[in-house]
Amino acid sequence: MTLEEIPEVTALSIDRGHAEFMVLLHGGLLFFKGHFPNEPILPGVAQIHWAMQWGRRYLDIERDFVGLEQIKFHMPAKPGDQLYVALDWDAEKSLLSFRYTLAKRVVSSGRIRMR
Repeated sequence: MTLEEIPEVTALSIDRGHAEFMVLLHGGLLFFKGHFPNEPILPGVAQIHWAMQWGRRYLDIERDFVGLEQIKFHMPAKPGDQLYVALDWDAEKSLLSFRYTLAKRVVSSGRIRMR
């Protein structure tokens, strides 16, 4: 098994300032390695990293990271989970909001301040 840095991502919709994705968390993701070996979970830092990466790629955000606001991790995401991710970019406020859900239950949410 090779370890990969990014999950399998399917864009569901991309519009001005808003994007939705389906993300399949396969067990070979690098982020699962060593993060609770007996019961791996997706680290929050990976979820934030992906939100920023996808925001830059799909919403054309060309600003730098400044900080995090109202970050909440409600439940763990595990290998095999199929997550839905919603990103919203408010250019006026320089805020990228994200929300990861699993079967309509919130996994994580928050805002990333950019400048």
